[in-house]
Amino acid sequence: MWSPNGSETVLTVLYWISNFSLPPEHSLWAAAANGCDAFVTSDLKYNQFLDAGDLGLTAVDAGHFPTEDVICPVLVQYLKEKFPGIPVEKSASHREAVQYYV
Repeated sequence: MWSPNGSETVLTVLYWISNFSLPPEHSLWAAAANGCDAFVTSDLKYNQFLDAGDLGLTAVDAGHFPTEDVICPVLVQYLKEKFPGIPVEKSASHREAVQYYV
């Protein structure tokens, strides 16, 4: 994985936040202050990528759908167990809205 110093690195401490409850820059500083190597989130602005590099963090903007969709099966199972009389299903049509072309 790329790191701010331009070398290959092994990440040992990761800060993951799918949806910011605080402004992203606060979370970036919290990650750096707690010794994290990387910051993974769903939505970074250009200047926040630069801030992450200045703080020595590898920044990963993994997108909303990929970071949030992974929890849906867990929530479905939880809701099925808590409310057995109510049908619960994960949408089969909900998908990543952003299309990538390489």
